[in-house]
Amino acid sequence: MRKALIILLIGLNNFAFAQERIDTSSFLPAIDSIKQCVKLYYDEKTESESYEYKYSIRYKWLKYIPTFGINLAPLSPIIGFNTSQVVNQANLSAQKKAKLMTIERTNALQYEQDLIALQFNISSLQNKIVYYHFLLDNLELHKQRFSIIKTSYENQQITPSEFLDKQIQFNTVLSTIKMVELEILTERNNILLKFRYCK
Repeated sequence: MRKALIILLIGLNNFAFAQERIDTSSFLPAIDSIKQCVKLYYDEKTESESYEYKYSIRYKWLKYIPTFGINLAPLSPIIGFNTSQVVNQANLSAQKKAKLMTIERTNALQYEQDLIALQFNISSLQNKIVYYHFLLDNLELHKQRFSIIKTSYENQQITPSEFLDKQIQFNTVLSTIKMVELEILTERNNILLKFRYCK
């Protein structure tokens, strides 16, 4: 009965014993590579928004063509030329230039903000990996301790209830390691997704 209980409980936890240290040099792409993808995204975004704006005003210049007028008065015919449209056309050109500059500067600012956020996210991930390695370093001690407890149980030095309590504690350690590992993988994937990794 005792051996059967031990085999069952140990078997349920074998998956956690396979945890390995994370090679930080290859776990995440080089930060310069991610930055290039972020820059590519904002370059394309600027180009797309600029084209969309230019397309939306492509026919507005027709409204500002100067108009000619002829007044056939009985004594002295008058030819008139309205220059207000010329001024309006100049204003439209200035507005267009300002809008395109705004698009470019807005995306440049968002790009810089993304780089700051990227650095913060990578630092957070690196800290979590350090914590994960700390847990792995201590896992061996927990395994040795549980091995001693298992021997004590087999020699009937502790009761089944006491053994199960120790098993629950050991399971908690394994579960913590597994959860941290999943958090690291999730955070890594979120970085690649959020910052549009394109390689």
